[in-house]
Amino acid sequence: MSQRILGRILLFTLLSAWILLQPETAKAHSVSFGYSHITLREDGIGYELLLLPDEMSPILNLDLDQDTTVSIEEAEQKRSDLQEFVARWLSIKADGADLQPKLGSIEMIEQGAGIPMIRLILDYNFGKKVNELVMKYDILFTESPTHHNFATITTVDGSMKEHKFDKNNKILKLYMNSNSPKAAVDRIIKIPAWIPLLLLLIVGAMITFWYFLRLRINRRNL
Repeated sequence: MSQRILGRILLFTLLSAWILLQPETAKAHSVSFGYSHITLREDGIGYELLLLPDEMSPILNLDLDQDTTVSIEEAEQKRSDLQEFVARWLSIKADGADLQPKLGSIEMIEQGAGIPMIRLILDYNFGKKVNELVMKYDILFTESPTHHNFATITTVDGSMKEHKFDKNNKILKLYMNSNSPKAAVDRIIKIPAWIPLLLLLIVGAMITFWYFLRLRINRRNL
């Protein structure tokens, strides 16, 4: 293999690693986001869904008086539309059976630095003993491909975990018993995102070392 080809391989490897290591904000300036606060119970799920009214309004025509803001009164008038929207784009299965959301209260709140958000309080009832849950979050990806939803999950035993929904990570699998064999297998087979990056950097370092070693040997033989 010629030194020119080795140099190109090295350059491509290091460039790929640099691109992959860039934070999401450097790759795409996303202004589309939401939050999910999910609480698992023995008999069901409590789900607080927070979304930006500016994104929801064009889809469901929430701004009825067209004053560029969404009031709680306007949101309440669209209660049935909001519940249907959630049922369509947020799928939750319990042991393979579809669960239907029951919309409780609707609130207009400020999140973080005064960001207005719609908070939907949802409830899902199991009706029987459940072992495994599969959630598919597909909200707003058609309108906003860069949409992210940051989820916090509280399990039955009180422990907490976090998850980020995006167009490439729509599925979240949860187990009512976090110590079950299936849950253990899932933890084992999940590969952290940093491992492929680390391997790529190691390969790049090895190619770099080999390239300069060969270059030094060739110079000595001249």
